[in-house]
Amino acid sequence: MFSLLAVYAVTIHISSTFPTPQDPKNYDIGSCSGVFISGNEILTAAHCFSASRNHQWVKTDDDKSYEAKVESIDFLDDLAVVVVPKIKDHPYVRLGKRVGRGDHVYTVNSGDDIKDTYNEGVVNNLILDPDTNVPEIMHSASIDFGASGSGLFDKKGRLVGINTMKRGPFGYAVDIAPIRDFLNTRDILP
Repeated sequence: MFSLLAVYAVTIHISSTFPTPQDPKNYDIGSCSGVFISGNEILTAAHCFSASRNHQWVKTDDDKSYEAKVESIDFLDDLAVVVVPKIKDHPYVRLGKRVGRGDHVYTVNSGDDIKDTYNEGVVNNLILDPDTNVPEIMHSASIDFGASGSGLFDKKGRLVGINTMKRGPFGYAVDIAPIRDFLNTRDILP
C-alpha cells in the first residue's frame, strides 16, 4: 500500500519571501505535507499558511518542484487547498467514508525531514476539538513535525482525514465529514 499512497503525497514548502524555481528550498517558514485530491489540487492543513505570503512550492514524489498557490483556506476547520497550475494530471486520492474506533489507518508523511515516512495504526477515538468543535480522529499512526496536512487513509487507500497535530503518542486528523463540506463549498468534490 505504501507505493500507492506515496504517489498521492506531496511536500509543501512555505515562505514569507519568494523562493525561485532555481532554489525552491529557499523558504523560511518550513514545510508541511499534503495530498493530491485532483490532477492539480492538494489538500493540506490551513495552519501551515498562517504566516505565509502565498509563496509556496510543492515537491512531488518524483522530487520535482512546482510553484503553487493557496486557492481556498478555512482556519477554523484547519483545511486548505493549494493549486499547482503547471500540473494537470497528477494521480490523486479518492475520498473514503468515516472511520470508527478500532479501524486500521495509514499515513505517508512528506515534510522535508520525514519524506515518505509510512506508518500504520488504529483509530483510538472520534472526538470534537475542544476549541472549534471540528470532528477529529485520534489515531496511533505516527506523525511528526512536518506531517501537518498529510493524509490519513483507510485500508483501501481512500482519504479519511487530514493530519493536523500530535499530542503525546496520538495523531489527530480532521475527519472526512468537514473535509467533504469544505470541498463541497468549493464545487471541486472529487
